[in-house]
Amino acid sequence: MPAEDYSNMDTPITRGDIAILLTRIYKNLLTNPPRKHTLPHFDLSSDNSLTKFVGKGKPFNNRRYTPSLVNIEPSNAIRGRYGRIYRLRPEAYQSLKLMAKHMQQYFGQPIVIVSAYRSYNQQASISYSCKRSGRCAYE
Repeated sequence: MPAEDYSNMDTPITRGDIAILLTRIYKNLLTNPPRKHTLPHFDLSSDNSLTKFVGKGKPFNNRRYTPSLVNIEPSNAIRGRYGRIYRLRPEAYQSLKLMAKHMQQYFGQPIVIVSAYRSYNQQASISYSCKRSGRCAYE
């Protein structure tokens, strides 16, 4: 229902006008109740959680853990860098495909993948190299 515009009225709003407006609001609430808002659940500790926080002092519980992964298929909208095969969780890949479709549609450019899932050992190797070379941002 469009909102009523009372800003250009020559006559003041009466109690009857307010009653009519409140009745309309009440009827609208009865037919279209507000949705219940709930906060998303964030699991920051399980290795298989999409919201798992891994960082200094917060390692994986199982360092050999590997989630279910799919290969990112190259397309007009998604390209891998250096001809590498990149892998993501299926949930992330579905979102990437949708985002890439819109990127291609609106900007005429593909999304170029330069990094994706890394195993614990790959990430540890990168961290070690960064610390040794001093060329990476660190705390």
